[in-house]
Amino acid sequence: MSYAWFMVAITFMTQFLAMGFVFYSAGIFLVPLQQEFDVGRTEISLIGTVMSIGGAIVAPFIGRWIGRGSIRNIMTLGCVAMGIGFLAGSRASELWQLFALFGSLVTFALATMGGVTTQALVVNWFKQDRTMALGISLMGVSASGAVLPAIAAALIESGGWRWAYEVIGWASLGLIPVVFFTVINRPEDREQGTTAISAQTLTTSAPEAQISTLEALRERNLWIIAITCGISFMVTSAIMVHIPPFAQDLGLSKTQAASMIAPIALGAAGAKILFGWIARKIGERQALQLALAMQAVGTLGLNFVSQIETIVALALVLGTGLGGVMPLGAALLARAFGPRVFGPMMGLMTPLMIPLQSIGAPLAGGVFDRTGSYRGAWFGFALAMLIAMAILAALRLADDENPELVDPASQQA
Repeated sequence: MSYAWFMVAITFMTQFLAMGFVFYSAGIFLVPLQQEFDVGRTEISLIGTVMSIGGAIVAPFIGRWIGRGSIRNIMTLGCVAMGIGFLAGSRASELWQLFALFGSLVTFALATMGGVTTQALVVNWFKQDRTMALGISLMGVSASGAVLPAIAAALIESGGWRWAYEVIGWASLGLIPVVFFTVINRPEDREQGTTAISAQTLTTSAPEAQISTLEALRERNLWIIAITCGISFMVTSAIMVHIPPFAQDLGLSKTQAASMIAPIALGAAGAKILFGWIARKIGERQALQLALAMQAVGTLGLNFVSQIETIVALALVLGTGLGGVMPLGAALLARAFGPRVFGPMMGLMTPLMIPLQSIGAPLAGGVFDRTGSYRGAWFGFALAMLIAMAILAALRLADDENPELVDPASQQA
């Protein structure tokens, strides 16, 4: 296996842990936290909003940091932050303490163990097969959804949510040596015939990306991709948090409700490969529109479910759409701006998505608290996905005539 694909494996692993326990397992912790702190679902859902705000603050700085070539150090600090965040969270006595920890340490961990950091690492190592490599890397996110929510539920069942947080914290700290001794920022930083590289080389070899924030904000394509993905993530964040309690409201047991995350994750995992192939056939933009359409259909269908088989089928559709959005959005951004400024541009795109992404879960919670049903939320989210498809149609790329065009000097893997 080439070292480029080894980097994909490392990013698969870090995203598996971080996104699985924070993103996919959010709905598993919702009811225990609601009972612990005696609040409504809207208040617990605000944890995700606080994280979105924190992400908007830190993402541009992380993007610039990535542009200076220190991905190994960033990912290592992410493991430290996630470990400390969950260990401290296991001792929280007030809800605001979880807001503070998740809005700072855990948010930093998500952005550095996954998100812009891992995507920038993969983009650095691949020119050809970039969409496929990004998809396989992001399969770590999807695979975690099929495994870690069930583990989180089992930990809560055996020792409570505090015990679950503590286990997650120690598991995160255990990743530190793996990341620190294996991650290499880009191919040219790797010594010929070895897998080792000095810390000095990692932080100084790559020239810093030359693009100002104002210049980036003038880029029309950045706004189009950010708004499109922001709408998708708004819907996704709401569904991930609320589909377990939604399933319980329909009469499913706690175990059955927790298992509803698994088909979403399995659909998303398969989509990473499926949409890599589709993008080669019809292009990334058209493939992304197809993924958005699948999310719209799956979300709308939640209004008409009455039995577990139907929920599972819709969850698979939702997951397949979700799985396509993440790698395709990153691939379009890389095509639009190139690998040298991908990190800074991705870091800047994150806060642009936050106003949309952050309202999804609390909006769904608010609809439920007011009406006793998620029906209005599902209808509204399906409409939002159709709007995202229309916005994406306005994207214009310089290499639209030849999306497979590559720079021979930078071909890897």
